[in-house]
Amino acid sequence: MTWEGGLIRHDSRSRKVYVIRRMINGRNYKVSTRATTLRAAMEQLKRFETDPKHYNPAGSSHEEPIYLDAPLAAEFLAYSRDVDKNSPTWVKKQQGHLA
Repeated sequence: MTWEGGLIRHDSRSRKVYVIRRMINGRNYKVSTRATTLRAAMEQLKRFETDPKHYNPAGSSHEEPIYLDAPLAAEFLAYSRDVDKNSPTWVKKQQGHLA
């Protein structure tokens, strides 16, 4: 069985699962959209065609993680003390937790 974007498979529960099958710039792509409706599959196909090389059916990748380093901890503690007006005792406890 086929659809505009490729082919249709059936999963273990007999649901239709839409698979994109395309050749773009000499490279073959065969990737599941994980969609079980034609409407959702068409949305996934549109996303795929925008950037096939980085397509992920789960969605776009998240931003880079933020790592808690000493300057960021100091910034947080200053904010806690000066903006949130937390007590010195609580700021000291926060400092201990951050360490």
